[in-house]
This record gives sequence, structure tokens and C-alpha cells, in this order.
Amino acid sequence: FYSYFWAQGAAPPNSTEREGFCVRSTVRWSRAISPAFELNDYTSSNYSTWTESRWKEIKGRIFLVASHDLEMLTLGVGIGVLLTSLLLTYIISSKADILFSSGREPTTATY
Repeated sequence: FYSYFWAQGAAPPNSTEREGFCVRSTVRWSRAISPAFELNDYTSSNYSTWTESRWKEIKGRIFLVASHDLEMLTLGVGIGVLLTSLLLTYIISSKADILFSSGREPTTATY
């Protein structure tokens, strides 16, 4: 049921030699290669010629989840910014003729 793997651990401080350890896991390994590659029959109609790309390094990412209070604060600020921008857009649009007209043009201008 379990697989055992020897892992190379982290190097202790002020040391160049790593301390290994044994890992017990339920992970199974399988070669991600098409039988067509093993048979050297790349035009085979029985097997697809797919393979999994090689991974150069193994890495993981940790995504932190914000607290419920912070999520609600972010939502509230976003809604506030949205409503403020809608209100300002409406006011500027309704007063555009006053705000963006130049009062210095003569009414009988000849071009």
C-alpha cells in the first residue's frame, strides 16, 4: 500500500552535507511515455505518440487564504469605489456643457 523513498534533506546551518530521510507515501510512480516510443513505431495507429514534458525542478506554492473580515473589507472598499466612480461620472456627464465649454468664444465667429 505504501511506497518508500529516500529523500535528500536540507543542509544544516554551517554544513555542506545534507541529512537524508525516508518518506513513506501512497504516491505511485508511472512512466508517462507512450508504448509507440518503446516500440520505435512512431506512425503507429494502435498507440498515440504522446509524452509528458520533463520537469526540470520540483517546486510547490502555498496560497494563503485571507480572513473573512479582510475579504469583507476588500469587498466593501471595492463597492464603495464603484459607487463613487459611478456618481462622479454621472455628475460630470450631466454638467459637461458647463464644465467643458470655453466662455471666450464670440457668438459670431467666422472661420
